[in-house]
Amino acid sequence: PSPAPGAAAEVALRVELLRLQASTEMESFDEVLAALSKASQTHKARVVLQDSPLSHNGVEVASLPPNAEDLLLAMGFSRPADAAGIWACSEQAGLGLAEAFRVILEKRTRGWSHDMGDAFGGGVEPDPEMVEHIAAIFSANAAKRACVAVENTSVEAAMDWACQHQGDPDFDDPLPVSTYPGHGGVGAADPRANVWTVFIVLPPGVPFDLVWEMLEDPVKGALTSVANAWTAMGWAGGEAEMRETLRTQVAISGEGPIARGLVRAKADRVASRLRRACECRVQADTEG
Repeated sequence: PSPAPGAAAEVALRVELLRLQASTEMESFDEVLAALSKASQTHKARVVLQDSPLSHNGVEVASLPPNAEDLLLAMGFSRPADAAGIWACSEQAGLGLAEAFRVILEKRTRGWSHDMGDAFGGGVEPDPEMVEHIAAIFSANAAKRACVAVENTSVEAAMDWACQHQGDPDFDDPLPVSTYPGHGGVGAADPRANVWTVFIVLPPGVPFDLVWEMLEDPVKGALTSVANAWTAMGWAGGEAEMRETLRTQVAISGEGPIARGLVRAKADRVASRLRRACECRVQADTEG
C-alpha cells in the first residue's frame, strides 16, 4: 500500500491547490484539475504553454500550465531529468501524496466543510437510535461523534462520516461535555481561574480567505475535541466573530486567536491537534 502522507503534507497540497486556483482563469481551472487528476493516476505529467496530446511509454501524459509546477512538487513529482520533459512520481515518495490529492479533489467538489458537518451547530445531542445503529460497527463514543458531526441527518450520513474519520486520534474519545445551560462543563468553569488563548500563525503571501478555506476543517476539528459550542471558545458572536477577529489580527501581525478563555489543558489539546496542520501557540489570557 502507498505510504499515508502526514497532515502537514496534505495542508501543503491544499495551499498549493488554492494558490493555483488564485492564479488560474476561472474558465480554465476545471480543465487544469482534470489534468491534475489524470497525473495523480498515471504518475506522469508535463508542463507546457499550450496543450497537445503526448504519450510516454504507452501512457497518455497530462499537460499542465507552468503555474502548476509547485503543486506537482507538493504531490511528490520530480522535475524532468531529460529532454522528454516528463515529470514523474516515484513509488516511494509520491503515491501517497497523489492519493491524498485525489481525496482533496473529492472534498473540494463537496465543499471543504462537508466532512465536519459543523458540530458547532448549537449543542447537538446524538440521536440514541442512530447511535445504536452505528455502534454495531464502531464504538459507542465514535457513534455519538458521528451523529453530532452530521447533526443527526441520517444513519447513512453518520456512517459515512465515521468511515472517513476512524483514523482521527480522538475518534473513540467521549464527546466533550455540552456547555449549554443545565449541562455544566466548560461554561461552568470558575471565572477566576487562569485562562488561555490559542493562536494560529498563517503563511505569508496567501490571501486569508484561501488559507481559511484550507484550514477551516482542521481548526473546527481541534475545537470540537474540547467543546461543542462557539461560546465555550470565547466567541459570544459565534463563528462569524472568530473568523473576523482572526482575519483582522492576521492582517496586522500574521497571527490571530481561534479560541479564548480555555483552561490550560484544553488550550494545549487544541494546539497539539493543530500543530500538524499549521503553526500555533498558547498564551495566557491576561484579561481573564
